[in-house]
Amino acid sequence: MFARFLPSHPMLQALLLSAAIATTGIATAVATFSHAPEIWLSGVLAAIGLTTMASVPPLFLCRRFSNGSTSALFVTLWRCGGLLPAIALLVTLDGDERKCFAVALLACYFIALPLESLLLIRQVQDAT
Repeated sequence: MFARFLPSHPMLQALLLSAAIATTGIATAVATFSHAPEIWLSGVLAAIGLTTMASVPPLFLCRRFSNGSTSALFVTLWRCGGLLPAIALLVTLDGDERKCFAVALLACYFIALPLESLLLIRQVQDAT
């Protein structure tokens, strides 16, 4: 029901999703780690980049699949593959940088996941 109010053009969808991810990451970092901006900047930028890389391309690439189950499998595999570098970053970072990265990554992903799902629902509604 809410999906009909979202934009139907893929570029507008990507812009909306990217803006939501970036706003969430920056707001979370400022609210949580505002006492040390030199620590949170790199972690937040990495979290925003990884979440955007895992969330935005399926909006464009899912149009290639006509079968709904194939499309859902592709989205799930793309998300898993896109977030694999996050595990490496969590292992290599330490202290406050790791905390900031983990908090920003979770916040960005929890905003991106439902919004991306709504945008994919919108694409299915437009196709039928």
